[in-house]
Amino acid sequence: MNIESLIPNIHNSFSVVEKENENVLLIIEIDKVQRAYLYCDSQVLHIIEYINGKNSISKIQDNLKQDKEIDISLDQLHEIIFNKLKKITSDEIHIKPKNSYLLLKFTLIKSKYVEVISKYLSFIFKNRNFVIISFIFNIIFCVGFIYSGVHNFKLDSQKIYILPLTMAITLLFHEFGHAISCRSYGAKHGDIGFGFYLLTPVLYADVTDVWKLSRKERVIVDIAGMYRHCPIKCVN
Repeated sequence: MNIESLIPNIHNSFSVVEKENENVLLIIEIDKVQRAYLYCDSQVLHIIEYINGKNSISKIQDNLKQDKEIDISLDQLHEIIFNKLKKITSDEIHIKPKNSYLLLKFTLIKSKYVEVISKYLSFIFKNRNFVIISFIFNIIFCVGFIYSGVHNFKLDSQKIYILPLTMAITLLFHEFGHAISCRSYGAKHGDIGFGFYLLTPVLYADVTDVWKLSRKERVIVDIAGMYRHCPIKCVN
């Protein structure tokens, strides 16, 4: 194979989000539904500039050296274009299904209905002082609730019906917490659904789009369910 004569091309559209530490995130549109996310540096962006379906790899190498003062070997360039960037340079991309670790999953609340609530409550997470104070309050409240519950809780014929209902409502609040915080930072949320994770029944919220947010914002989205209730196991 003659590497020099290879002519790469862009097959999937993408957008660029600037991230911390001089890194960028490529949000790649595989189709109308599926997206892929790829972290890269400014050098990779310069390489992409010269991929137009006409420039050969050797031509791209020359342009990088002349215009950007980037000296890179043909083998390195080939590795970046056809391996690191294969999600935009290949027309045969197979994306791993979302939440593939979930079995028998199905949608409970579609994203358009989740949005009805999230758009009115997204202001909550834009106040960082509120986020910090509510986090500390919830930790204290949950510890106190668990401690008192262990000593005072008695299971009887009435509570055995109330307990599953209470847990279901609480879990829904949890997942709405993820979706609301996701929207508050400008990322899109998906559906809220149900599935089995390692044979354990769980609710989940699709917040895949959080990868375009900063690390601090992703952390808040991850723990946002705690702001809505005492923590119960869930899958994001």
